[in-house]
Amino acid sequence: MEDKSVFNRLISGLSQNERLEMLNKIHTIAPLNDLPLKNDYSEEEYDYEKSYQLFSVLEKIFIFFIVLFSTKEKDKAIENLSMDKLARQLEKDSPGLINYSSKKYLNKFLLEIEKLQNSLDIFTNTLPVILNSNESDFIAFLVGLHFPEVESKLLQSIDPKEAASDFEFENSFQLKRHIEFRIDEILGEIDSDKKKIIYKEIKNLHVLNALTVYNFENIISAFGLDEKGETYSCNFLEIRKALHNLLDILFSLNVSPSTDTLNAVFMFAEEIKNPYESTELEKTLKQNMEDAKIAFESIRKFNSNIPLESILCLVNRNMNFHPAHIGGAEDWYALFRRFWYKKFDLLMEKFAEEEKKIQLEEDAAFFLNIQGKAYLQNYRDGLWGKNSRVKFQGTAGFIKIFMTVVFPKELIRPLKLVLIDGQFYKEQNRLDYNSSYSTLIDVVDLIKKLDASLSADGEYLSQIEKMKLEQDEDREDFINDTKNYIDKEFGKIITNFNQALGLLIDVISGIVQGEMGGKYDTLSNLGYIGKGENKNLIAQLNDIRFKLDEARSISHQMYDLENGQKK
Repeated sequence: MEDKSVFNRLISGLSQNERLEMLNKIHTIAPLNDLPLKNDYSEEEYDYEKSYQLFSVLEKIFIFFIVLFSTKEKDKAIENLSMDKLARQLEKDSPGLINYSSKKYLNKFLLEIEKLQNSLDIFTNTLPVILNSNESDFIAFLVGLHFPEVESKLLQSIDPKEAASDFEFENSFQLKRHIEFRIDEILGEIDSDKKKIIYKEIKNLHVLNALTVYNFENIISAFGLDEKGETYSCNFLEIRKALHNLLDILFSLNVSPSTDTLNAVFMFAEEIKNPYESTELEKTLKQNMEDAKIAFESIRKFNSNIPLESILCLVNRNMNFHPAHIGGAEDWYALFRRFWYKKFDLLMEKFAEEEKKIQLEEDAAFFLNIQGKAYLQNYRDGLWGKNSRVKFQGTAGFIKIFMTVVFPKELIRPLKLVLIDGQFYKEQNRLDYNSSYSTLIDVVDLIKKLDASLSADGEYLSQIEKMKLEQDEDREDFINDTKNYIDKEFGKIITNFNQALGLLIDVISGIVQGEMGGKYDTLSNLGYIGKGENKNLIAQLNDIRFKLDEARSISHQMYDLENGQKK
Protein backbone atom coordinates (compact mmCIF):
# COMPACT_ATOMS: atom_id res chain seq x y z
CA MET A 1 0.00 0.00 0.00
CA GLU A 2 1.32 3.42 -0.96
CA ASP A 3 1.73 6.18 1.63
CA LYS A 4 -0.24 9.10 0.17
CA SER A 5 -0.10 11.29 3.27
CA VAL A 6 0.66 15.00 2.89
CA PHE A 7 3.59 14.49 5.27
CA ASN A 8 5.07 11.89 2.94
CA ARG A 9 4.64 14.11 -0.11
CA LEU A 10 6.40 16.97 1.65
CA ILE A 11 9.42 15.03 2.92
CA SER A 12 9.54 12.00 0.60
CA GLY A 13 12.93 11.60 -1.00
CA LEU A 14 14.51 14.43 0.99
CA SER A 15 17.81 13.81 2.68
CA GLN A 16 18.53 15.19 6.15
CA ASN A 17 20.43 18.11 4.57
CA GLU A 18 17.55 18.84 2.21
CA ARG A 19 15.09 18.87 5.09
CA LEU A 20 17.34 21.29 6.96
CA GLU A 21 17.52 23.43 3.83
CA MET A 22 13.71 23.51 3.70
CA LEU A 23 13.69 24.58 7.35
CA ASN A 24 16.26 27.32 6.70
CA LYS A 25 14.16 28.60 3.82
CA ILE A 26 11.23 28.93 6.19
CA HIS A 27 13.42 30.82 8.67
CA THR A 28 14.26 33.45 6.03
CA ILE A 29 10.64 34.62 5.86
CA ALA A 30 10.09 37.77 7.93
CA PRO A 31 9.01 36.83 11.47
CA LEU A 32 5.74 37.81 13.06
CA ASN A 33 5.38 40.54 15.63
CA ASP A 34 5.62 38.68 18.95
CA LEU A 35 3.57 41.21 20.91
CA PRO A 36 0.65 39.77 22.90
CA LEU A 37 -2.62 39.55 21.02
CA LYS A 38 -4.83 40.50 23.95
CA ASN A 39 -4.92 42.94 26.81
CA ASP A 40 -4.29 41.70 30.29
CA TYR A 41 -7.46 40.20 31.70
CA SER A 42 -8.06 40.50 35.40
CA GLU A 43 -8.70 37.12 36.94
CA GLU A 44 -8.99 38.55 40.45
CA GLU A 45 -12.29 38.35 42.25
CA TYR A 46 -14.20 41.60 42.60
CA ASP A 47 -13.43 43.06 46.04
CA TYR A 48 -16.53 44.78 47.44
CA GLU A 49 -14.78 46.44 50.36
CA LYS A 50 -11.92 47.69 48.21
CA SER A 51 -14.38 49.15 45.71
CA TYR A 52 -16.34 50.81 48.48
CA GLN A 53 -13.20 52.47 49.84
CA LEU A 54 -12.54 53.95 46.39
CA PHE A 55 -15.96 55.59 46.23
CA SER A 56 -16.28 59.31 46.88
CA VAL A 57 -17.99 60.60 50.01
CA LEU A 58 -21.17 61.35 48.08
CA GLU A 59 -21.17 57.87 46.59
CA LYS A 60 -20.76 56.33 50.03
CA ILE A 61 -23.68 58.42 51.30
CA PHE A 62 -25.70 57.27 48.29
CA ILE A 63 -24.94 53.65 49.17
CA PHE A 64 -25.96 54.29 52.78
CA PHE A 65 -29.41 55.58 51.83
CA ILE A 66 -30.01 52.86 49.26
CA VAL A 67 -29.34 50.19 51.86
CA LEU A 68 -31.36 52.09 54.46
CA PHE A 69 -34.51 52.60 52.39
CA SER A 70 -34.48 49.41 50.28
CA THR A 71 -34.12 45.67 50.67
CA LYS A 72 -30.78 45.62 48.86
CA GLU A 73 -27.74 44.38 50.67
CA LYS A 74 -24.72 46.62 50.88
CA ASP A 75 -22.57 44.41 48.60
CA LYS A 76 -25.23 44.43 45.90
CA ALA A 77 -25.57 48.19 46.10
CA ILE A 78 -21.79 48.55 45.83
CA GLU A 79 -21.71 46.25 42.79
CA ASN A 80 -24.55 48.15 41.06
CA LEU A 81 -22.83 51.46 41.57
CA SER A 82 -19.55 49.97 40.32
CA MET A 83 -21.32 48.81 37.17
CA ASP A 84 -22.85 52.24 36.61
CA LYS A 85 -19.43 53.83 36.95
CA LEU A 86 -17.91 51.19 34.62
CA ALA A 87 -20.61 51.86 32.02
CA ARG A 88 -20.01 55.62 32.09
CA GLN A 89 -16.26 55.02 31.77
CA LEU A 90 -16.75 52.68 28.80
CA GLU A 91 -19.08 55.10 27.03
CA LYS A 92 -16.53 57.86 27.59
CA ASP A 93 -13.42 55.89 26.54
CA SER A 94 -15.06 53.97 23.68
CA PRO A 95 -17.96 56.04 22.37
CA GLY A 96 -20.33 54.39 19.92
CA LEU A 97 -19.88 50.82 21.21
CA ILE A 98 -22.74 50.49 23.69
CA ASN A 99 -25.65 52.41 25.15
CA TYR A 100 -25.90 51.20 28.70
CA SER A 101 -29.16 52.91 29.53
CA SER A 102 -30.96 51.21 26.61
CA LYS A 103 -28.93 48.01 27.02
CA LYS A 104 -27.85 47.96 23.37
CA TYR A 105 -24.74 47.39 21.30
CA LEU A 106 -24.30 50.19 18.76
CA ASN A 107 -23.16 50.41 15.16
CA LYS A 108 -19.45 50.80 15.97
CA PHE A 109 -19.50 47.47 17.81
CA LEU A 110 -20.94 45.80 14.70
CA LEU A 111 -18.26 47.35 12.48
CA GLU A 112 -15.48 46.09 14.77
CA ILE A 113 -16.94 42.57 14.69
CA GLU A 114 -17.08 42.65 10.87
CA LYS A 115 -13.47 43.87 10.66
CA LEU A 116 -12.33 41.00 12.86
CA GLN A 117 -14.26 38.47 10.80
CA ASN A 118 -12.87 39.73 7.48
CA SER A 119 -9.28 39.74 8.73
CA LEU A 120 -9.33 35.98 9.30
CA ASP A 121 -9.75 34.93 5.65
CA ILE A 122 -6.10 33.83 5.39
CA PHE A 123 -6.78 31.05 7.90
CA THR A 124 -10.17 29.94 6.56
CA ASN A 125 -8.74 27.63 3.89
CA THR A 126 -5.80 26.39 5.93
CA LEU A 127 -6.43 25.66 9.60
CA PRO A 128 -9.82 23.87 9.38
CA VAL A 129 -8.71 21.42 6.69
CA ILE A 130 -5.46 20.70 8.56
CA LEU A 131 -6.81 20.32 12.09
CA ASN A 132 -10.06 18.58 11.15
CA SER A 133 -8.80 16.10 8.55
CA ASN A 134 -4.99 15.97 8.60
CA GLU A 135 -3.97 16.78 12.16
CA SER A 136 -1.75 13.77 12.85
CA ASP A 137 0.10 14.29 9.55
CA PHE A 138 0.57 17.96 10.32
CA ILE A 139 1.79 17.33 13.86
CA ALA A 140 4.45 14.96 12.52
CA PHE A 141 5.49 17.58 9.96
CA LEU A 142 5.57 20.32 12.61
CA VAL A 143 7.67 18.26 15.01
CA GLY A 144 10.07 17.55 12.14
CA LEU A 145 10.48 21.26 11.45
CA HIS A 146 11.05 22.17 15.08
CA PHE A 147 13.13 19.11 15.93
CA PRO A 148 14.53 17.58 12.71
CA GLU A 149 16.75 15.16 14.62
CA VAL A 150 13.65 13.41 16.02
CA GLU A 151 12.13 13.05 12.57
CA SER A 152 15.41 11.77 11.14
CA LYS A 153 15.71 9.05 13.79
CA LEU A 154 12.13 7.93 13.23
CA LEU A 155 12.45 7.82 9.45
CA GLN A 156 15.57 5.69 9.72
CA SER A 157 14.11 3.36 12.33
CA ILE A 158 10.76 2.52 10.70
CA ASP A 159 12.21 1.17 7.45
CA PRO A 160 11.81 -2.65 7.54
CA LYS A 161 14.44 -3.06 4.81
CA GLU A 162 17.05 -1.27 6.91
CA ALA A 163 16.16 -3.24 10.03
CA ALA A 164 16.14 -6.56 8.16
CA SER A 165 19.59 -5.83 6.72
CA ASP A 166 21.04 -4.86 10.11
CA PHE A 167 19.57 -7.67 12.22
CA GLU A 168 18.46 -11.26 11.75
CA PHE A 169 14.83 -12.07 12.51
CA GLU A 170 13.14 -15.44 12.51
CA ASN A 171 9.93 -14.01 11.09
CA SER A 172 8.12 -10.80 10.20
CA PHE A 173 6.47 -10.71 13.64
CA GLN A 174 9.85 -10.32 15.33
CA LEU A 175 10.82 -7.64 12.80
CA LYS A 176 7.59 -5.75 13.46
CA ARG A 177 8.00 -5.90 17.24
CA HIS A 178 11.62 -4.75 16.98
CA ILE A 179 10.67 -1.64 15.02
CA GLU A 180 7.67 -0.84 17.24
CA PHE A 181 9.95 -1.01 20.27
CA ARG A 182 12.39 1.34 18.54
CA ILE A 183 9.59 3.82 17.72
CA ASP A 184 8.53 3.95 21.36
CA GLU A 185 12.16 4.29 22.42
CA ILE A 186 12.70 7.34 20.18
CA LEU A 187 9.41 8.92 21.22
CA GLY A 188 10.36 8.38 24.84
CA GLU A 189 13.57 10.35 24.27
CA ILE A 190 11.62 13.53 23.51
CA ASP A 191 12.09 15.56 26.68
CA SER A 192 9.39 17.53 28.47
CA ASP A 193 10.68 20.91 27.24
CA LYS A 194 10.28 19.86 23.62
CA LYS A 195 6.85 18.44 24.34
CA LYS A 196 5.81 21.73 25.96
CA ILE A 197 6.96 23.68 22.89
CA ILE A 198 4.94 21.50 20.52
CA TYR A 199 1.90 21.51 22.82
CA LYS A 200 1.98 25.30 23.04
CA GLU A 201 2.26 25.69 19.26
CA ILE A 202 -0.55 23.26 18.49
CA LYS A 203 -2.72 24.70 21.27
CA ASN A 204 -2.33 28.18 19.75
CA LEU A 205 -3.33 26.77 16.37
CA HIS A 206 -6.42 25.13 17.86
CA VAL A 207 -7.50 28.38 19.50
CA LEU A 208 -6.78 30.33 16.32
CA ASN A 209 -8.81 27.76 14.40
CA ALA A 210 -11.68 28.20 16.87
CA LEU A 211 -11.63 31.91 16.06
CA THR A 212 -11.38 31.18 12.34
CA VAL A 213 -14.45 28.93 12.28
CA TYR A 214 -16.36 31.02 14.82
CA ASN A 215 -19.85 31.83 13.53
CA PHE A 216 -19.73 35.64 13.49
CA GLU A 217 -23.07 35.65 11.69
CA ASN A 218 -24.77 34.81 14.99
CA ILE A 219 -23.70 38.27 16.13
CA ILE A 220 -23.93 40.20 12.86
CA SER A 221 -27.41 38.94 11.95
CA ALA A 222 -28.76 40.05 15.34
CA PHE A 223 -28.17 43.73 14.52
CA GLY A 224 -31.03 45.64 12.97
CA LEU A 225 -31.78 49.21 11.92
CA ASP A 226 -33.26 51.49 14.53
CA GLU A 227 -36.70 53.09 14.14
CA LYS A 228 -35.29 55.94 12.09
CA GLY A 229 -33.44 53.52 9.80
CA GLU A 230 -30.17 55.37 10.34
CA THR A 231 -27.98 53.06 12.41
CA TYR A 232 -27.69 49.47 13.56
CA SER A 233 -28.04 48.20 17.11
CA CYS A 234 -28.66 45.00 19.05
CA ASN A 235 -30.00 44.17 22.52
CA PHE A 236 -27.46 43.06 25.10
CA LEU A 237 -29.12 39.76 25.90
CA GLU A 238 -29.68 38.72 22.28
CA ILE A 239 -26.00 37.93 21.63
CA ARG A 240 -24.82 37.33 25.18
CA LYS A 241 -24.04 33.62 24.67
CA ALA A 242 -22.33 34.23 21.32
CA LEU A 243 -20.10 36.90 22.88
CA HIS A 244 -19.28 34.63 25.82
CA ASN A 245 -17.90 32.09 23.34
CA LEU A 246 -15.99 34.75 21.41
CA LEU A 247 -14.46 36.17 24.58
CA ASP A 248 -13.33 32.71 25.73
CA ILE A 249 -11.52 32.26 22.40
CA LEU A 250 -9.87 35.69 22.47
CA PHE A 251 -8.93 35.20 26.12
CA SER A 252 -7.25 31.87 25.24
CA LEU A 253 -5.41 33.35 22.24
CA ASN A 254 -2.71 35.14 24.18
CA VAL A 255 0.03 35.04 21.53
CA SER A 256 0.17 34.08 17.89
CA PRO A 257 1.74 30.79 16.77
CA SER A 258 5.44 31.12 15.94
CA THR A 259 6.59 32.11 12.47
CA ASP A 260 7.93 28.61 11.82
CA THR A 261 4.66 27.02 12.86
CA LEU A 262 2.57 29.31 10.66
CA ASN A 263 4.84 28.69 7.71
CA ALA A 264 4.42 24.98 8.34
CA VAL A 265 0.64 25.54 8.25
CA PHE A 266 0.82 27.41 4.95
CA MET A 267 3.26 24.94 3.41
CA PHE A 268 1.12 21.99 4.47
CA ALA A 269 -2.09 23.61 3.23
CA GLU A 270 -0.47 24.48 -0.09
CA GLU A 271 0.55 20.85 -0.56
CA ILE A 272 -3.05 19.77 0.07
CA LYS A 273 -4.32 22.34 -2.42
CA ASN A 274 -1.64 21.90 -5.10
CA PRO A 275 0.13 18.55 -4.61
CA TYR A 276 3.70 18.27 -5.86
CA GLU A 277 3.81 21.90 -7.08
CA SER A 278 6.56 23.83 -5.31
CA THR A 279 7.77 26.34 -7.91
CA GLU A 280 5.93 29.29 -6.33
CA LEU A 281 6.06 27.98 -2.77
CA GLU A 282 8.43 30.57 -1.32
CA LYS A 283 6.49 33.41 -2.91
CA THR A 284 3.21 31.96 -1.63
CA LEU A 285 4.58 31.58 1.90
CA LYS A 286 5.75 35.19 1.99
CA GLN A 287 2.36 36.47 0.84
CA ASN A 288 0.53 34.26 3.32
CA MET A 289 2.74 35.51 6.13
CA GLU A 290 2.00 39.13 5.20
CA ASP A 291 -1.73 38.36 5.31
CA ALA A 292 -1.25 36.61 8.67
CA LYS A 293 0.48 39.70 10.09
CA ILE A 294 -2.52 41.80 9.07
CA ALA A 295 -4.87 39.28 10.70
CA PHE A 296 -3.00 39.27 14.01
CA GLU A 297 -2.80 43.05 14.04
CA SER A 298 -6.56 43.13 13.54
CA ILE A 299 -6.98 40.81 16.53
CA ARG A 300 -4.80 43.13 18.63
CA LYS A 301 -6.82 46.16 17.55
CA PHE A 302 -10.09 44.43 18.29
CA ASN A 303 -8.92 43.49 21.78
CA SER A 304 -7.69 47.03 22.31
CA ASN A 305 -10.77 48.76 20.91
CA ILE A 306 -13.40 46.45 22.40
CA PRO A 307 -13.15 45.93 26.19
CA LEU A 308 -15.28 42.83 25.81
CA GLU A 309 -14.76 41.45 29.31
CA SER A 310 -15.90 44.73 30.89
CA ILE A 311 -18.89 44.93 28.56
CA LEU A 312 -19.96 41.41 29.47
CA CYS A 313 -19.66 42.25 33.15
CA LEU A 314 -22.38 44.83 32.49
CA VAL A 315 -24.43 42.49 30.32
CA ASN A 316 -24.31 39.75 32.96
CA ARG A 317 -24.80 42.22 35.84
CA ASN A 318 -21.83 40.53 37.50
CA MET A 319 -18.56 42.27 38.32
CA ASN A 320 -17.03 38.84 38.96
CA PHE A 321 -17.62 37.69 35.39
CA HIS A 322 -14.44 36.28 33.79
CA PRO A 323 -13.73 34.42 30.55
CA ALA A 324 -12.62 30.78 30.53
CA HIS A 325 -9.76 29.05 28.75
CA ILE A 326 -10.81 26.76 25.89
CA GLY A 327 -9.14 23.40 25.35
CA GLY A 328 -7.23 21.97 22.42
CA ALA A 329 -4.11 19.93 21.59
CA GLU A 330 -4.25 17.81 24.74
CA ASP A 331 -4.06 14.69 22.55
CA TRP A 332 -1.24 15.89 20.28
CA TYR A 333 1.27 13.31 21.53
CA ALA A 334 -1.18 10.43 21.02
CA LEU A 335 -1.84 11.65 17.47
CA PHE A 336 1.89 12.01 16.85
CA ARG A 337 2.58 8.45 18.03
CA ARG A 338 -0.38 7.11 16.04
CA PHE A 339 0.96 8.77 12.90
CA TRP A 340 4.35 7.05 13.12
CA TYR A 341 2.76 3.70 13.88
CA LYS A 342 0.46 4.09 10.89
CA LYS A 343 3.36 5.11 8.65
CA PHE A 344 5.34 2.11 9.84
CA ASP A 345 2.36 -0.20 9.21
CA LEU A 346 2.22 1.03 5.60
CA LEU A 347 5.95 0.44 5.17
CA MET A 348 5.65 -2.99 6.76
CA GLU A 349 2.77 -3.88 4.48
CA LYS A 350 4.74 -2.74 1.45
CA PHE A 351 7.81 -4.65 2.66
CA ALA A 352 5.73 -7.82 3.10
CA GLU A 353 4.32 -7.39 -0.42
CA GLU A 354 7.79 -6.97 -1.88
CA GLU A 355 9.08 -10.01 0.02
CA LYS A 356 6.11 -12.04 -1.19
CA LYS A 357 6.68 -10.83 -4.74
CA ILE A 358 10.33 -11.87 -4.60
CA GLN A 359 9.34 -15.29 -3.27
CA LEU A 360 6.67 -15.71 -5.95
CA GLU A 361 9.11 -14.75 -8.69
CA GLU A 362 11.58 -17.30 -7.34
CA ASP A 363 8.83 -19.94 -7.20
CA ALA A 364 7.80 -19.07 -10.75
CA ALA A 365 11.37 -19.32 -12.06
CA PHE A 366 11.84 -22.69 -10.33
CA PHE A 367 8.51 -23.96 -11.66
CA LEU A 368 9.32 -22.82 -15.20
CA ASN A 369 12.91 -24.08 -14.88
CA ILE A 370 14.40 -20.77 -16.02
CA GLN A 371 17.10 -18.45 -14.77
CA GLY A 372 16.07 -14.93 -13.82
CA LYS A 373 12.58 -13.48 -13.96
CA ALA A 374 9.71 -14.34 -16.27
CA TYR A 375 8.98 -11.03 -17.98
CA LEU A 376 7.60 -10.11 -21.40
CA GLN A 377 9.76 -8.33 -23.93
CA ASN A 378 7.91 -5.00 -23.86
CA TYR A 379 5.25 -5.05 -21.13
CA ARG A 380 7.48 -4.54 -18.12
CA ASP A 381 8.48 -1.79 -15.69
CA GLY A 382 10.13 1.11 -17.50
CA LEU A 383 7.88 0.73 -20.55
CA TRP A 384 6.49 4.27 -20.28
CA GLY A 385 9.73 5.87 -19.15
CA LYS A 386 12.26 5.77 -16.33
CA ASN A 387 10.77 4.57 -13.02
CA SER A 388 7.39 3.88 -14.65
CA ARG A 389 5.59 0.69 -13.71
CA VAL A 390 3.13 -1.64 -15.38
CA LYS A 391 0.58 -3.49 -13.33
CA PHE A 392 0.85 -7.17 -14.29
CA GLN A 393 4.51 -7.54 -15.22
CA GLY A 394 5.12 -10.80 -13.33
CA THR A 395 1.80 -12.54 -14.01
CA ALA A 396 1.76 -11.83 -17.75
CA GLY A 397 5.35 -13.01 -18.14
CA PHE A 398 4.72 -16.17 -16.14
CA ILE A 399 1.65 -17.15 -18.19
CA LYS A 400 3.41 -16.55 -21.50
CA ILE A 401 6.44 -18.69 -20.63
CA PHE A 402 4.26 -21.39 -19.07
CA MET A 403 2.09 -21.62 -22.18
CA THR A 404 4.96 -21.46 -24.68
CA VAL A 405 7.48 -23.69 -22.88
CA VAL A 406 6.01 -25.91 -20.16
CA PHE A 407 2.56 -26.52 -21.65
CA PRO A 408 3.61 -27.74 -25.14
CA LYS A 409 6.60 -29.66 -23.82
CA GLU A 410 5.07 -31.51 -20.86
CA LEU A 411 1.29 -31.29 -20.98
CA ILE A 412 -0.21 -30.91 -24.41
CA ARG A 413 -0.07 -34.49 -25.79
CA PRO A 414 -2.29 -36.17 -23.16
CA LEU A 415 -4.61 -33.16 -23.09
CA LYS A 416 -4.90 -33.14 -26.88
CA LEU A 417 -5.63 -36.87 -26.88
CA VAL A 418 -8.58 -36.32 -24.53
CA LEU A 419 -9.69 -33.37 -26.66
CA ILE A 420 -9.77 -35.47 -29.84
CA ASP A 421 -10.77 -38.95 -28.68
CA GLY A 422 -12.28 -38.50 -25.24
CA GLN A 423 -15.90 -39.59 -24.89
CA PHE A 424 -17.50 -37.76 -21.96
CA TYR A 425 -20.48 -39.18 -20.13
CA LYS A 426 -21.76 -35.63 -19.76
CA GLU A 427 -22.01 -33.23 -22.68
CA GLN A 428 -21.40 -30.24 -20.39
CA ASN A 429 -18.09 -31.75 -19.29
CA ARG A 430 -17.03 -31.98 -22.92
CA LEU A 431 -18.04 -28.37 -23.58
CA ASP A 432 -16.16 -27.19 -20.47
CA TYR A 433 -13.06 -29.13 -21.46
CA ASN A 434 -13.04 -27.81 -25.04
CA SER A 435 -13.74 -24.24 -23.92
CA SER A 436 -11.03 -24.13 -21.25
CA TYR A 437 -8.49 -25.83 -23.51
CA SER A 438 -9.16 -23.36 -26.35
CA THR A 439 -8.93 -20.38 -23.98
CA LEU A 440 -5.49 -21.50 -22.76
CA ILE A 441 -4.23 -21.95 -26.32
CA ASP A 442 -5.60 -18.54 -27.40
CA VAL A 443 -3.96 -16.77 -24.45
CA VAL A 444 -0.53 -17.07 -26.05
CA ASP A 445 -1.55 -15.18 -29.19
CA LEU A 446 -3.40 -12.54 -27.19
CA ILE A 447 -0.37 -11.85 -25.00
CA LYS A 448 2.04 -11.81 -27.94
CA LYS A 449 -0.17 -9.46 -29.93
CA LEU A 450 -0.70 -7.02 -27.06
CA ASP A 451 2.98 -7.10 -26.11
CA ALA A 452 4.00 -6.45 -29.73
CA SER A 453 1.76 -3.37 -29.80
CA LEU A 454 4.02 -1.93 -27.10
CA SER A 455 7.24 -2.16 -29.11
CA ALA A 456 8.90 1.03 -30.33
CA ASP A 457 6.95 0.94 -33.61
CA GLY A 458 3.91 -0.76 -32.11
CA GLU A 459 0.41 0.73 -32.14
CA TYR A 460 0.10 1.99 -28.57
CA LEU A 461 3.64 3.04 -27.71
CA SER A 462 4.00 4.94 -30.98
CA GLN A 463 0.66 6.71 -30.30
CA ILE A 464 1.85 7.78 -26.87
CA GLU A 465 5.23 9.01 -28.12
CA LYS A 466 3.45 10.99 -30.83
CA MET A 467 0.95 12.45 -28.35
CA LYS A 468 3.80 13.60 -26.07
CA LEU A 469 4.83 16.02 -28.83
CA GLU A 470 1.34 17.50 -29.13
CA GLN A 471 0.19 20.63 -27.28
CA ASP A 472 -3.33 19.28 -26.83
CA GLU A 473 -4.69 20.09 -23.36
CA ASP A 474 -6.16 16.57 -23.21
CA ARG A 475 -2.77 15.02 -23.92
CA GLU A 476 -2.12 13.74 -20.40
CA ASP A 477 -5.62 12.28 -20.14
CA PHE A 478 -5.13 10.40 -23.42
CA ILE A 479 -1.75 9.04 -22.34
CA ASN A 480 -3.03 7.93 -18.93
CA ASP A 481 -6.14 6.39 -20.47
CA THR A 482 -3.97 4.40 -22.88
CA LYS A 483 -1.71 3.13 -20.09
CA ASN A 484 -4.72 2.11 -18.00
CA TYR A 485 -6.29 0.42 -21.02
CA ILE A 486 -3.20 -1.74 -21.56
CA ASP A 487 -3.17 -2.80 -17.91
CA LYS A 488 -6.88 -3.62 -18.04
CA GLU A 489 -6.44 -5.71 -21.21
CA PHE A 490 -3.66 -7.73 -19.62
CA GLY A 491 -5.82 -8.05 -16.52
CA LYS A 492 -8.66 -9.50 -18.62
CA ILE A 493 -6.33 -11.99 -20.30
CA ILE A 494 -4.95 -13.12 -16.93
CA THR A 495 -8.42 -13.42 -15.38
CA ASN A 496 -9.69 -15.51 -18.31
CA PHE A 497 -6.56 -17.67 -18.14
CA ASN A 498 -7.00 -18.33 -14.41
CA GLN A 499 -10.68 -19.16 -14.84
CA ALA A 500 -9.99 -21.48 -17.77
CA LEU A 501 -7.17 -23.16 -15.88
CA GLY A 502 -9.44 -23.76 -12.90
CA LEU A 503 -12.18 -25.19 -15.10
CA LEU A 504 -9.74 -27.51 -16.91
CA ILE A 505 -8.40 -28.75 -13.56
CA ASP A 506 -11.96 -29.53 -12.41
CA VAL A 507 -12.75 -31.49 -15.57
CA ILE A 508 -9.46 -33.44 -15.41
CA SER A 509 -10.09 -34.20 -11.72
CA GLY A 510 -13.46 -35.62 -12.75
CA ILE A 511 -11.81 -37.80 -15.40
CA VAL A 512 -9.20 -39.14 -12.99
CA GLN A 513 -11.28 -39.59 -9.85
CA GLY A 514 -14.82 -38.48 -10.62
CA GLU A 515 -17.86 -40.09 -9.02
CA MET A 516 -20.85 -41.33 -10.92
CA GLY A 517 -23.51 -38.67 -10.86
CA GLY A 518 -21.11 -35.95 -9.75
CA LYS A 519 -20.75 -32.63 -11.54
CA TYR A 520 -17.57 -33.76 -13.28
CA ASP A 521 -17.56 -37.38 -14.45
CA THR A 522 -14.94 -39.58 -16.12
CA LEU A 523 -14.65 -40.70 -19.77
CA SER A 524 -16.59 -43.67 -21.10
CA ASN A 525 -13.56 -44.76 -23.14
CA LEU A 526 -10.90 -44.00 -20.54
CA GLY A 527 -9.73 -47.63 -20.43
CA TYR A 528 -8.80 -47.88 -24.10
CA ILE A 529 -8.41 -44.29 -25.35
CA GLY A 530 -5.24 -43.94 -27.40
CA LYS A 531 -4.87 -47.73 -27.48
CA GLY A 532 -1.37 -48.93 -26.66
CA GLU A 533 0.17 -45.48 -26.97
CA ASN A 534 -1.33 -44.27 -23.74
CA LYS A 535 -1.22 -47.06 -21.18
CA ASN A 536 -0.46 -44.57 -18.39
CA LEU A 537 -3.01 -41.90 -19.37
CA ILE A 538 -4.63 -41.75 -15.93
CA ALA A 539 -1.25 -41.29 -14.24
CA GLN A 540 -0.30 -38.66 -16.82
CA LEU A 541 -3.55 -36.77 -16.36
CA ASN A 542 -3.11 -36.91 -12.60
CA ASP A 543 0.41 -35.42 -12.91
CA ILE A 544 -0.95 -32.78 -15.30
CA ARG A 545 -3.69 -31.92 -12.82
CA PHE A 546 -1.13 -31.18 -10.11
CA LYS A 547 1.08 -29.28 -12.56
CA LEU A 548 -1.82 -27.12 -13.69
CA ASP A 549 -2.89 -26.56 -10.10
CA GLU A 550 0.60 -25.33 -9.18
CA ALA A 551 0.58 -22.99 -12.19
CA ARG A 552 -2.84 -21.71 -11.19
CA SER A 553 -1.67 -21.08 -7.62
CA ILE A 554 1.34 -19.04 -8.76
CA SER A 555 -0.71 -17.13 -11.34
CA HIS A 556 -3.49 -16.37 -8.86
CA GLN A 557 -1.11 -15.19 -6.15
CA MET A 558 0.86 -13.03 -8.57
CA TYR A 559 -2.31 -11.50 -9.98
CA ASP A 560 -3.76 -10.75 -6.55
CA LEU A 561 -0.49 -9.18 -5.40
CA GLU A 562 0.04 -7.07 -8.52
CA ASN A 563 -3.61 -6.09 -8.80
CA GLY A 564 -3.53 -4.76 -5.24
CA GLN A 565 -0.32 -2.77 -5.66
CA LYS A 566 -0.34 0.91 -6.61
CA LYS A 567 1.75 1.95 -9.58
